[in-house]
Amino acid sequence: MKILIMALSLLVAPFFLHADIFQDGTVDVQAPKTTDIDTGYCNTSLTGNSDERMSASECVGIGQANLPDVDLYDCWEVAGNNDIKNFCLYEDDKYSEPQTAYISRWFGFLTEPLTLCPPESFPSYVSPVMNETGDIEGCYDPAQANLVDDCNLNSTNQFLAVPVTAPIGCFTTSNGSQCKYKSVDVGNGVNAYELDLEGDCYTDLFPDIDGDPETTTTPTNSEDTCKPWGGTGMICPEKREDVCDMYGNCNEGCGTVNGTFVCIDADRDGDGVPDYLDPDVDGDGVRNELDLDNDGDGVDDSIDLSKPKEGEIDIDLSPVVNELKKGNAELSEIGQGVDMLNNDLKFLAKDVSDIKESITEVGTYKQDKPKGGLKGFWETDYPEGLQGVVDAKMAEVQSTQFFTFLEQFQISVGGSSATYDMCFDLGGMGNFGCHNFDIDPRTFPAIKIFILISAVFLCRRILFGG
Repeated sequence: MKILIMALSLLVAPFFLHADIFQDGTVDVQAPKTTDIDTGYCNTSLTGNSDERMSASECVGIGQANLPDVDLYDCWEVAGNNDIKNFCLYEDDKYSEPQTAYISRWFGFLTEPLTLCPPESFPSYVSPVMNETGDIEGCYDPAQANLVDDCNLNSTNQFLAVPVTAPIGCFTTSNGSQCKYKSVDVGNGVNAYELDLEGDCYTDLFPDIDGDPETTTTPTNSEDTCKPWGGTGMICPEKREDVCDMYGNCNEGCGTVNGTFVCIDADRDGDGVPDYLDPDVDGDGVRNELDLDNDGDGVDDSIDLSKPKEGEIDIDLSPVVNELKKGNAELSEIGQGVDMLNNDLKFLAKDVSDIKESITEVGTYKQDKPKGGLKGFWETDYPEGLQGVVDAKMAEVQSTQFFTFLEQFQISVGGSSATYDMCFDLGGMGNFGCHNFDIDPRTFPAIKIFILISAVFLCRRILFGG
Protein backbone atom coordinates (compact mmCIF):
# COMPACT_ATOMS: atom_id res chain seq x y z
CA MET A 1 0.00 0.00 0.00
CA LYS A 2 2.81 2.38 0.89
CA ILE A 3 4.48 1.66 -2.45
CA LEU A 4 1.28 2.54 -4.30
CA ILE A 5 0.89 5.79 -2.37
CA MET A 6 4.51 6.75 -3.08
CA ALA A 7 4.13 5.96 -6.77
CA LEU A 8 0.93 8.02 -6.93
CA SER A 9 2.69 10.92 -5.19
CA LEU A 10 5.54 10.86 -7.71
CA LEU A 11 3.02 10.73 -10.52
CA VAL A 12 0.99 13.78 -9.45
CA ALA A 13 3.90 15.82 -8.03
CA PRO A 14 4.84 17.44 -11.37
CA PHE A 15 1.30 18.72 -11.76
CA PHE A 16 1.44 20.49 -8.40
CA LEU A 17 4.98 21.76 -8.91
CA HIS A 18 3.95 23.45 -12.16
CA ALA A 19 0.47 24.51 -11.07
CA ASP A 20 -0.63 27.77 -12.65
CA ILE A 21 -1.19 30.51 -10.08
CA PHE A 22 -4.08 31.81 -12.21
CA GLN A 23 -5.78 28.40 -12.25
CA ASP A 24 -5.17 26.97 -8.77
CA GLY A 25 -6.67 29.88 -6.82
CA THR A 26 -3.39 31.55 -5.79
CA VAL A 27 -4.49 34.64 -7.73
CA ASP A 28 -8.19 35.51 -7.59
CA VAL A 29 -9.58 35.49 -11.14
CA GLN A 30 -13.03 36.81 -12.05
CA ALA A 31 -15.04 36.37 -15.24
CA PRO A 32 -14.52 39.22 -17.73
CA LYS A 33 -17.19 41.69 -18.76
CA THR A 34 -19.04 40.64 -21.92
CA THR A 35 -20.58 43.02 -24.46
CA ASP A 36 -22.02 42.50 -27.96
CA ILE A 37 -20.49 44.04 -31.07
CA ASP A 38 -21.89 44.11 -34.60
CA THR A 39 -19.52 43.12 -37.37
CA GLY A 40 -19.89 42.24 -41.06
CA TYR A 41 -18.33 42.63 -44.49
CA CYS A 42 -17.65 45.98 -46.13
CA ASN A 43 -18.36 46.77 -49.80
CA THR A 44 -17.54 50.26 -51.14
CA SER A 45 -18.43 51.70 -54.50
CA LEU A 46 -14.79 52.34 -55.42
CA THR A 47 -12.92 49.40 -53.91
CA GLY A 48 -15.27 46.64 -54.96
CA ASN A 49 -16.17 43.68 -52.84
CA SER A 50 -14.07 43.08 -49.76
CA ASP A 51 -14.12 40.24 -47.31
CA GLU A 52 -12.57 42.36 -44.56
CA ARG A 53 -14.67 42.41 -41.43
CA MET A 54 -15.04 45.79 -39.73
CA SER A 55 -17.55 48.05 -38.06
CA ALA A 56 -20.21 49.86 -40.05
CA SER A 57 -18.83 53.31 -39.26
CA GLU A 58 -15.35 52.22 -40.35
CA CYS A 59 -16.77 50.91 -43.64
CA VAL A 60 -18.41 54.27 -44.37
CA GLY A 61 -15.13 56.00 -43.56
CA ILE A 62 -13.31 53.93 -46.18
CA GLY A 63 -15.88 54.96 -48.79
CA GLN A 64 -15.47 58.63 -48.00
CA ALA A 65 -11.68 58.38 -47.97
CA ASN A 66 -11.79 57.11 -51.57
CA LEU A 67 -13.48 60.31 -52.74
CA PRO A 68 -10.89 62.93 -51.75
CA ASP A 69 -11.74 65.39 -54.54
CA VAL A 70 -15.38 65.96 -53.67
CA ASP A 71 -16.97 67.73 -50.76
CA LEU A 72 -19.53 65.35 -49.31
CA TYR A 73 -22.44 66.55 -47.23
CA ASP A 74 -25.92 65.49 -46.14
CA CYS A 75 -25.08 61.80 -45.85
CA TRP A 76 -27.85 59.32 -45.10
CA GLU A 77 -28.44 55.60 -44.86
CA VAL A 78 -30.92 53.39 -46.66
CA ALA A 79 -31.59 50.13 -44.83
CA GLY A 80 -32.44 46.97 -46.73
CA ASN A 81 -33.39 43.51 -45.61
CA ASN A 82 -29.86 42.60 -44.60
CA ASP A 83 -27.78 45.61 -45.49
CA ILE A 84 -27.38 49.39 -45.24
CA LYS A 85 -26.55 51.58 -48.22
CA ASN A 86 -24.83 54.92 -47.58
CA PHE A 87 -25.36 57.95 -49.82
CA CYS A 88 -24.01 61.52 -49.71
CA LEU A 89 -24.52 64.69 -51.79
CA TYR A 90 -21.67 66.53 -53.48
CA GLU A 91 -21.26 69.53 -55.87
CA ASP A 92 -20.19 68.96 -59.48
CA ASP A 93 -19.55 71.67 -62.11
CA LYS A 94 -21.05 69.48 -64.84
CA TYR A 95 -24.48 69.58 -63.29
CA SER A 96 -26.62 72.38 -62.00
CA GLU A 97 -28.08 70.20 -59.28
CA PRO A 98 -26.16 68.42 -56.52
CA GLN A 99 -25.25 64.86 -57.36
CA THR A 100 -25.60 61.76 -55.24
CA ALA A 101 -22.60 59.60 -54.45
CA TYR A 102 -22.98 55.94 -53.47
CA ILE A 103 -20.41 55.66 -50.71
CA SER A 104 -20.52 52.20 -49.24
CA ARG A 105 -22.69 49.26 -48.38
CA TRP A 106 -22.78 47.40 -45.11
CA PHE A 107 -24.17 43.91 -45.19
CA GLY A 108 -24.01 40.54 -43.47
CA PHE A 109 -24.65 41.79 -39.91
CA LEU A 110 -23.08 39.56 -37.27
CA THR A 111 -23.46 40.05 -33.51
CA GLU A 112 -20.55 38.57 -31.56
CA PRO A 113 -19.68 38.72 -27.84
CA LEU A 114 -16.61 40.75 -26.84
CA THR A 115 -14.87 40.12 -23.50
CA LEU A 116 -13.16 42.98 -21.64
CA CYS A 117 -11.39 43.68 -18.34
CA PRO A 118 -12.17 44.83 -15.69
CA PRO A 119 -15.50 43.27 -14.68
CA GLU A 120 -18.11 45.74 -13.49
CA SER A 121 -17.99 44.46 -9.88
CA PHE A 122 -14.17 44.33 -9.75
CA PRO A 123 -12.75 47.64 -11.06
CA SER A 124 -9.16 46.81 -9.97
CA TYR A 125 -9.07 43.54 -11.95
CA VAL A 126 -7.63 45.19 -15.04
CA SER A 127 -5.19 42.48 -16.20
CA PRO A 128 -6.46 39.67 -18.47
CA VAL A 129 -5.82 35.92 -18.41
CA MET A 130 -5.58 34.70 -22.01
CA ASN A 131 -6.43 31.23 -23.28
CA GLU A 132 -4.68 29.33 -26.05
CA THR A 133 -6.74 31.02 -28.78
CA GLY A 134 -5.86 34.50 -27.55
CA ASP A 135 -9.25 35.28 -26.00
CA ILE A 136 -9.73 36.71 -22.51
CA GLU A 137 -11.02 34.06 -20.14
CA GLY A 138 -10.57 35.91 -16.85
CA CYS A 139 -9.45 39.13 -15.13
CA TYR A 140 -7.25 39.64 -12.05
CA ASP A 141 -5.79 42.40 -9.86
CA PRO A 142 -2.10 42.95 -10.81
CA ALA A 143 -1.30 44.21 -7.29
CA GLN A 144 -2.37 40.86 -5.80
CA ALA A 145 -0.42 38.91 -8.42
CA ASN A 146 2.75 40.83 -7.51
CA LEU A 147 2.36 39.73 -3.88
CA VAL A 148 1.83 35.99 -4.44
CA ASP A 149 3.85 35.18 -7.57
CA ASP A 150 7.24 33.43 -7.66
CA CYS A 151 9.23 36.50 -8.71
CA ASN A 152 11.61 36.52 -5.72
CA LEU A 153 15.14 35.27 -5.08
CA ASN A 154 13.93 32.31 -3.05
CA SER A 155 11.91 30.68 -5.82
CA THR A 156 13.05 32.15 -9.15
CA ASN A 157 16.43 32.35 -10.87
CA GLN A 158 18.29 35.57 -10.16
CA PHE A 159 19.94 35.26 -13.59
CA LEU A 160 18.33 33.79 -16.71
CA ALA A 161 20.43 31.45 -18.83
CA VAL A 162 19.01 32.79 -22.12
CA PRO A 163 20.53 35.20 -24.67
CA VAL A 164 20.03 38.90 -23.97
CA THR A 165 17.88 40.45 -26.73
CA ALA A 166 16.45 43.55 -25.03
CA PRO A 167 17.35 45.88 -22.14
CA ILE A 168 14.29 44.73 -20.17
CA GLY A 169 11.69 42.04 -20.63
CA CYS A 170 9.23 39.70 -18.97
CA PHE A 171 9.80 35.98 -18.50
CA THR A 172 6.91 33.62 -17.69
CA THR A 173 7.83 30.82 -15.30
CA SER A 174 6.36 27.32 -15.28
CA ASN A 175 3.61 28.32 -12.82
CA GLY A 176 2.49 31.37 -14.81
CA SER A 177 4.37 34.01 -12.79
CA GLN A 178 5.49 36.89 -15.00
CA CYS A 179 8.84 38.17 -13.75
CA LYS A 180 10.64 41.25 -14.97
CA TYR A 181 14.35 40.93 -15.88
CA LYS A 182 16.86 43.61 -16.87
CA SER A 183 20.12 43.30 -18.77
CA VAL A 184 23.19 43.94 -16.61
CA ASP A 185 26.94 43.78 -17.15
CA VAL A 186 28.11 40.95 -14.90
CA GLY A 187 31.76 41.58 -15.69
CA ASN A 188 33.90 43.05 -18.47
CA GLY A 189 31.14 43.39 -21.03
CA VAL A 190 29.40 40.06 -20.39
CA ASN A 191 25.63 40.67 -20.17
CA ALA A 192 22.92 38.62 -18.50
CA TYR A 193 19.28 39.00 -17.52
CA GLU A 194 19.03 39.78 -13.79
CA LEU A 195 15.76 39.61 -11.85
CA ASP A 196 14.27 43.07 -11.22
CA LEU A 197 12.52 42.79 -7.85
CA GLU A 198 10.79 46.16 -8.35
CA GLY A 199 9.43 45.29 -11.78
CA ASP A 200 5.77 44.76 -12.67
CA CYS A 201 4.93 42.69 -15.73
CA TYR A 202 1.22 42.48 -14.91
CA THR A 203 0.53 46.17 -15.51
CA ASP A 204 3.37 47.49 -17.69
CA LEU A 205 3.96 46.30 -21.25
CA PHE A 206 7.45 44.87 -21.85
CA PRO A 207 8.68 42.47 -24.53
CA ASP A 208 8.58 38.76 -23.75
CA ILE A 209 11.89 37.02 -23.11
CA ASP A 210 12.15 33.91 -25.26
CA GLY A 211 14.14 30.81 -24.45
CA ASP A 212 14.16 27.95 -21.98
CA PRO A 213 16.79 28.36 -19.23
CA GLU A 214 16.55 24.70 -18.31
CA THR A 215 17.93 23.62 -21.68
CA THR A 216 21.09 25.73 -21.28
CA THR A 217 24.28 24.00 -20.14
CA THR A 218 24.99 25.42 -16.69
CA PRO A 219 26.39 23.98 -13.43
CA THR A 220 23.88 21.74 -11.72
CA ASN A 221 25.43 21.62 -8.23
CA SER A 222 28.19 23.18 -6.12
CA GLU A 223 30.68 20.47 -7.12
CA ASP A 224 30.18 20.91 -10.88
CA THR A 225 32.72 22.54 -13.20
CA CYS A 226 32.64 25.96 -14.89
CA LYS A 227 30.66 26.26 -18.12
CA PRO A 228 30.85 28.71 -21.05
CA TRP A 229 28.50 31.69 -20.79
CA GLY A 230 27.47 34.06 -23.54
CA GLY A 231 30.40 33.25 -25.82
CA THR A 232 32.97 35.38 -23.92
CA GLY A 233 32.34 34.49 -20.30
CA MET A 234 32.23 31.64 -17.83
CA ILE A 235 29.70 30.50 -15.22
CA CYS A 236 31.04 28.68 -12.17
CA PRO A 237 29.37 27.08 -9.12
CA GLU A 238 30.24 28.88 -5.91
CA LYS A 239 29.66 28.59 -2.19
CA ARG A 240 27.47 31.44 -1.07
CA GLU A 241 29.56 32.14 2.04
CA ASP A 242 32.69 32.62 -0.10
CA VAL A 243 31.27 35.49 -2.19
CA CYS A 244 28.57 36.99 0.08
CA ASP A 245 28.85 38.87 3.36
CA MET A 246 26.88 38.20 6.53
CA TYR A 247 24.10 40.53 5.36
CA GLY A 248 23.51 38.61 2.12
CA ASN A 249 25.24 41.10 -0.17
CA CYS A 250 27.04 39.11 -2.86
CA ASN A 251 29.67 39.98 -5.44
CA GLU A 252 28.47 41.41 -8.74
CA GLY A 253 27.33 38.67 -11.11
CA CYS A 254 26.69 36.09 -8.37
CA GLY A 255 23.27 34.51 -7.86
CA THR A 256 21.11 31.50 -8.66
CA VAL A 257 20.84 30.02 -12.16
CA ASN A 258 18.65 26.95 -12.65
CA GLY A 259 18.59 26.43 -8.89
CA THR A 260 22.39 26.47 -8.43
CA PHE A 261 24.30 29.36 -6.84
CA VAL A 262 26.92 30.54 -9.34
CA CYS A 263 29.10 33.49 -10.33
CA ILE A 264 29.32 34.79 -13.91
CA ASP A 265 32.31 36.71 -15.28
CA ALA A 266 34.29 37.26 -18.46
CA ASP A 267 37.16 35.04 -19.58
CA ARG A 268 39.42 37.43 -21.48
CA ASP A 269 42.27 35.01 -22.09
CA GLY A 270 39.96 32.09 -22.98
CA ASP A 271 41.64 29.64 -20.60
CA GLY A 272 38.36 28.37 -19.14
CA VAL A 273 38.84 30.25 -15.85
CA PRO A 274 36.65 33.31 -15.19
CA ASP A 275 38.46 36.55 -14.52
CA TYR A 276 37.42 36.74 -10.88
CA LEU A 277 39.27 33.46 -10.25
CA ASP A 278 42.08 33.87 -12.80
CA PRO A 279 45.44 34.98 -11.29
CA ASP A 280 46.54 36.00 -14.81
CA VAL A 281 43.47 37.48 -16.53
CA ASP A 282 45.24 38.43 -19.79
CA GLY A 283 47.29 35.19 -20.08
CA ASP A 284 50.65 36.90 -20.58
CA GLY A 285 52.37 34.91 -17.82
CA VAL A 286 52.52 37.85 -15.37
CA ARG A 287 50.36 37.68 -12.26
CA ASN A 288 47.69 40.32 -11.90
CA GLU A 289 49.29 42.07 -8.93
CA LEU A 290 52.55 42.50 -10.92
CA ASP A 291 51.06 43.06 -14.37
CA LEU A 292 50.81 46.68 -15.52
CA ASP A 293 48.88 45.67 -18.66
CA ASN A 294 45.87 43.73 -17.40
CA ASP A 295 43.67 44.68 -20.35
CA GLY A 296 46.08 43.11 -22.83
CA ASP A 297 46.36 46.09 -25.17
CA GLY A 298 50.17 46.20 -25.01
CA VAL A 299 50.19 49.45 -23.03
CA ASP A 300 50.75 49.67 -19.29
CA ASP A 301 47.54 50.60 -17.49
CA SER A 302 47.42 53.84 -15.54
CA ILE A 303 47.77 53.38 -11.79
CA ASP A 304 44.53 54.03 -9.93
CA LEU A 305 45.59 55.12 -6.47
CA SER A 306 42.00 55.13 -5.31
CA LYS A 307 41.91 51.30 -5.37
CA PRO A 308 44.18 49.21 -3.09
CA LYS A 309 46.46 46.59 -4.52
CA GLU A 310 45.87 42.93 -3.82
CA GLY A 311 46.77 42.09 -0.24
CA GLU A 312 46.53 45.69 0.96
CA ILE A 313 43.92 46.81 3.45
CA ASP A 314 41.51 49.31 2.03
CA ILE A 315 41.05 52.00 4.69
CA ASP A 316 38.91 54.96 3.82
CA LEU A 317 40.50 57.98 5.53
CA SER A 318 38.32 60.53 3.79
CA PRO A 319 36.03 61.02 6.86
CA VAL A 320 39.08 61.70 9.06
CA VAL A 321 40.51 64.13 6.51
CA ASN A 322 37.19 65.94 6.26
CA GLU A 323 36.97 66.29 10.05
CA LEU A 324 40.56 67.60 10.21
CA LYS A 325 39.72 70.18 7.55
CA LYS A 326 36.70 71.27 9.57
CA GLY A 327 38.89 71.47 12.70
CA ASN A 328 41.50 73.62 10.90
CA ALA A 329 38.76 75.96 9.68
CA GLU A 330 37.36 76.32 13.22
CA LEU A 331 40.87 76.91 14.66
CA SER A 332 41.44 79.62 12.04
CA GLU A 333 38.21 81.32 13.14
CA ILE A 334 39.28 81.07 16.81
CA GLY A 335 42.68 82.57 15.93
CA GLN A 336 41.01 85.49 14.19
CA GLY A 337 38.81 86.02 17.25
CA VAL A 338 41.85 86.02 19.57
CA ASP A 339 43.56 88.60 17.37
CA MET A 340 40.48 90.82 17.48
CA LEU A 341 40.26 90.43 21.27
CA ASN A 342 43.96 91.30 21.64
CA ASN A 343 43.42 94.49 19.64
CA ASP A 344 40.39 95.38 21.79
CA LEU A 345 42.45 94.85 24.98
CA LYS A 346 45.14 97.15 23.64
CA PHE A 347 42.55 99.88 23.01
CA LEU A 348 41.03 99.28 26.48
CA ALA A 349 44.43 99.54 28.17
CA LYS A 350 45.03 102.82 26.40
CA ASP A 351 41.61 104.13 27.56
CA VAL A 352 42.35 103.13 31.20
CA SER A 353 45.69 104.87 31.01
CA ASP A 354 44.01 108.03 29.71
CA ILE A 355 41.46 107.92 32.55
CA LYS A 356 44.17 107.56 35.18
CA GLU A 357 46.03 110.46 33.67
CA SER A 358 42.95 112.69 33.65
CA ILE A 359 42.18 111.83 37.30
CA THR A 360 45.70 112.73 38.32
CA GLU A 361 45.46 116.06 36.54
CA VAL A 362 42.15 117.02 38.29
CA GLY A 363 43.50 116.31 41.80
CA THR A 364 40.77 114.10 43.31
CA TYR A 365 40.72 112.92 46.96
CA LYS A 366 39.16 109.93 48.73
CA GLN A 367 36.26 110.38 51.24
CA ASP A 368 35.28 107.17 53.06
CA LYS A 369 32.95 108.62 55.83
CA PRO A 370 29.84 110.84 55.70
CA LYS A 371 30.34 114.35 56.92
CA GLY A 372 28.20 116.95 58.66
CA GLY A 373 26.66 114.51 61.17
CA LEU A 374 25.06 112.41 58.40
CA LYS A 375 24.64 108.66 58.89
CA GLY A 376 25.14 107.71 55.24
CA PHE A 377 25.91 108.99 51.81
CA TRP A 378 22.22 109.32 50.88
CA GLU A 379 19.06 110.56 52.63
CA THR A 380 16.54 107.81 53.57
CA ASP A 381 12.73 108.12 53.57
CA TYR A 382 12.54 106.08 56.83
CA PRO A 383 14.93 107.66 59.36
CA GLU A 384 13.62 105.46 62.24
CA GLY A 385 14.08 102.26 60.25
CA LEU A 386 11.71 99.28 60.30
CA GLN A 387 10.68 99.91 63.96
CA GLY A 388 9.40 103.35 63.05
CA VAL A 389 7.33 101.93 60.20
CA VAL A 390 5.79 99.25 62.50
CA ASP A 391 4.97 101.76 65.26
CA ALA A 392 3.32 104.13 62.79
CA LYS A 393 1.19 101.46 61.14
CA MET A 394 0.26 99.57 64.35
CA ALA A 395 -1.84 102.47 65.63
CA GLU A 396 -3.84 102.41 62.40
CA VAL A 397 -4.34 98.62 62.68
CA GLN A 398 -5.54 98.78 66.32
CA SER A 399 -8.20 101.33 65.40
CA THR A 400 -9.95 98.97 62.94
CA GLN A 401 -13.13 96.96 63.74
CA PHE A 402 -11.34 93.70 62.89
CA PHE A 403 -8.70 94.29 65.61
CA THR A 404 -11.47 95.09 68.13
CA PHE A 405 -13.02 91.71 67.20
CA LEU A 406 -9.72 89.92 67.86
CA GLU A 407 -9.27 91.66 71.26
CA GLN A 408 -12.29 89.70 72.51
CA PHE A 409 -10.26 86.50 72.50
CA GLN A 410 -7.69 87.67 75.10
CA ILE A 411 -7.48 85.40 78.16
CA SER A 412 -8.67 86.84 81.48
CA VAL A 413 -6.84 85.55 84.60
CA GLY A 414 -9.17 87.14 87.17
CA GLY A 415 -10.92 85.25 90.02
CA SER A 416 -14.43 85.43 88.62
CA SER A 417 -15.96 83.15 86.03
CA ALA A 418 -15.19 83.95 82.45
CA THR A 419 -17.86 85.66 80.37
CA TYR A 420 -18.43 84.59 76.80
CA ASP A 421 -20.03 87.60 75.24
CA MET A 422 -18.67 87.98 71.67
CA CYS A 423 -19.48 90.58 69.06
CA PHE A 424 -18.96 89.82 65.39
CA ASP A 425 -18.56 93.31 63.93
CA LEU A 426 -16.08 92.72 61.08
CA GLY A 427 -16.24 96.15 59.59
CA GLY A 428 -16.45 96.02 55.80
CA MET A 429 -17.02 92.28 55.93
CA GLY A 430 -20.29 92.76 57.86
CA ASN A 431 -21.69 93.22 61.40
CA PHE A 432 -23.15 89.94 62.68
CA GLY A 433 -24.15 91.24 66.15
CA CYS A 434 -23.18 90.14 69.70
CA HIS A 435 -23.84 86.72 71.19
CA ASN A 436 -23.43 85.18 74.72
CA PHE A 437 -22.01 81.71 75.21
CA ASP A 438 -23.04 80.70 78.78
CA ILE A 439 -20.84 77.80 79.85
CA ASP A 440 -21.15 76.05 83.25
CA PRO A 441 -18.09 76.99 85.38
CA ARG A 442 -17.70 73.34 86.47
CA THR A 443 -16.93 72.31 82.92
CA PHE A 444 -13.32 73.46 82.91
CA PRO A 445 -12.28 71.72 86.21
CA ALA A 446 -13.76 68.49 84.89
CA ILE A 447 -11.77 68.86 81.66
CA LYS A 448 -8.64 69.45 83.75
CA ILE A 449 -9.21 66.21 85.73
CA PHE A 450 -9.70 64.20 82.52
CA ILE A 451 -6.47 65.60 81.08
CA LEU A 452 -4.48 64.71 84.23
CA ILE A 453 -5.85 61.14 84.35
CA SER A 454 -5.08 60.64 80.63
CA ALA A 455 -1.56 61.93 81.23
CA VAL A 456 -1.02 59.34 84.02
CA PHE A 457 -2.07 56.44 81.78
CA LEU A 458 0.07 57.75 78.93
CA CYS A 459 3.14 57.99 81.17
CA ARG A 460 2.60 54.43 82.42
CA ARG A 461 2.36 53.13 78.84
CA ILE A 462 5.49 54.99 77.79
CA LEU A 463 7.50 53.67 80.78
CA PHE A 464 6.22 50.08 81.11
CA GLY A 465 4.50 49.39 77.79
CA GLY A 466 1.29 47.40 77.33
